[in-house]
Amino acid sequence: MRDDLKYYQLGSWGYDVSSQRLDALDFACCRYALSTDNRPKHGVDIGCGLGTVSIALAILGTQMLSIDLMPLESHFETLHRIAPMAKLEFRRLDVRTLNDRDLDDKYDFFYSRRFLHYLDYAKADILVGLISNHLVQNGRVFISVSGLNSELGNGYGHGSRPIDT
Repeated sequence: MRDDLKYYQLGSWGYDVSSQRLDALDFACCRYALSTDNRPKHGVDIGCGLGTVSIALAILGTQMLSIDLMPLESHFETLHRIAPMAKLEFRRLDVRTLNDRDLDDKYDFFYSRRFLHYLDYAKADILVGLISNHLVQNGRVFISVSGLNSELGNGYGHGSRPIDT
């Protein structure tokens, strides 16, 4: 097994949600990326995992920046060899310390599927502010999060513990 992919099996950085089937959020983002304003879109996938949605959007003509903490450089290099026409860039970054220098000027949309809930509130708040500063006028944000009352919460041993504020 490639070293850069073993972490998902070990669960070191969570589950790769991007490898699950596409859902309503993904389809809404794809529809927006294909909207007919006669210009290609530029998007960011935060917590991209193996990049399934980023890949789909890049193949559809969107210029995608994919960000994840996992060392996936060789995975994305392989994707470039397979689909050289896809405008897909990977940056290995810790989103908890993401800042203006890590992002280009403006983006048409930000996408993140079940990632934001891994951040504490203060870091998530900072990230949302950063995202809003890097959106074009009328840009979009496609975010899903999960919680204890979802399939991810089933069997979670600490689910009944009180939340510290």
